[in-house]
Amino acid sequence: MKIKLILLNALIVLAFTVNAQQKYKLAESTSKLIVEGTSSVHDWTMNSTDFSSTVQFEIENGILVKISDVNFSCPSKKIVSDNSIMNSKTQKALKSEDHPNIIFKFISIKSLTNQKNDFSGEITGTLSIAGKSKQIVFPFSGKVDPNGIIYVKGIVPIKMTDYNIEPPTAMMGALKTGDEVKINYSFQFVQSIN
Repeated sequence: MKIKLILLNALIVLAFTVNAQQKYKLAESTSKLIVEGTSSVHDWTMNSTDFSSTVQFEIENGILVKISDVNFSCPSKKIVSDNSIMNSKTQKALKSEDHPNIIFKFISIKSLTNQKNDFSGEITGTLSIAGKSKQIVFPFSGKVDPNGIIYVKGIVPIKMTDYNIEPPTAMMGALKTGDEVKINYSFQFVQSIN
């Protein structure tokens, strides 16, 4: 009888753990990814028109208590502006033909704090751009919506030269882009059915 009771308790705990950790996918139509940079002439922005992400979130009583298994992918050819010359130079700088995707893979959550539905922290992962992979740490913040949507936003500063990317130039070198760019993201995640 004791063994049956212990097994039953173990199954209940296991079932609760499985239900508490849920896979979420990016709601692409309501999420944004903007790349911001500078140049010797003017600041510039580009938008990603295609990207995907999945995350394992653990929610308890409407509070985010754990984040794990974060995956993100963005085709480098889908980072575009309204300037075709800039698009062409960006694709060349990102080596889009040989390395078609920008990929982030989760390593760990460096910190996570929450206050009611709001949360913030730092995430560590490997960012791969133009064939070069580098470990990065960046801050994030967000909130858990009562309807189950999870909002996450942040700014990721990176240097192009860290990824062996030569900052693009134009107008016979008169226009030079700055080495540092900021990836400004605002994501919405919904629970995945799969």
